[in-house]
Amino acid sequence: MTNKLVIKDSNQHQLLLEQSKRLFSVTHKIFSHSLVTDNAWMQRLWAWANEFGIEDEYLPRNKKDLLAKKELYLHHNNLTKLPAEIGNLTNLRHLNLWENNLTELPAEIGNLTNLTLLNLTGNRLTELPAEIGSLTNLIYLDLQHNTLTELPVKIGNLTNLTYLDLQHNTLTELPAEIGNLTNLTHLNIQHNELTELSDEIRNWADCITHVYY
Repeated sequence: MTNKLVIKDSNQHQLLLEQSKRLFSVTHKIFSHSLVTDNAWMQRLWAWANEFGIEDEYLPRNKKDLLAKKELYLHHNNLTKLPAEIGNLTNLRHLNLWENNLTELPAEIGNLTNLTLLNLTGNRLTELPAEIGSLTNLIYLDLQHNTLTELPVKIGNLTNLTYLDLQHNTLTELPAEIGNLTNLTHLNIQHNELTELSDEIRNWADCITHVYY
C-alpha cells in the first residue's frame, strides 16, 4: 500500500515538474519577445532622430537616459512627422516642437499624461487628435501660427490649463467644451476666422485675466 502511494506521489511530482518547465519556457519566450519589442520601438525612435539630425544630447541613444527624459527640445529641426513611439516617453513634462513642419500629431501623444507644457507654435497642423484631451496635467499649450480649422471637443478635458494661445490659425468656431477651461488666465484667439462667438463662450472669455480676441 505504501509503495503504491510513493509511486503515485512520484508520478505527480514528475508531472508537476514537467508542467513547471513548460510554464517557464512559455514565460521566458513572452518576456524575451517583450524585450525585443521594447528595443524595437526605441530603435525606430532613434532611426527617426537620425533621419532629422537630432543629436544625442537632445534625444539620448541609451534606454536609461531616454526613459528618464523629462524635457524634450526638438524645435527648429524641420520635422515633417512625429513618430508614434514618442508616446512611450511617459516621464516627459515639457515637449517643445515649435518651428517645424508638422502637419499632424500621432494619437499616441495622448499617452504623455505627465506633460505640463506643450509648444507647437509655427507648424502646419490642420487638426489635433482627440487624444490630446488625455493630457489633463497640461498647464501651457501654445498652438499659434498653425492652420487649425477646428478644435476637438476633448480640449475641454484640459481643465488645468492656464495658458492657451490659438492666434494665427484658421478657426471658424470654438467648441462649447472650451468653456470647461475655467483655470485659464491667458487666452489668445486673434487672427482667426471666427465670425462670432456664442454668448456662453464670450461670457466665459470675459472672465479670463488676459484675453485677446
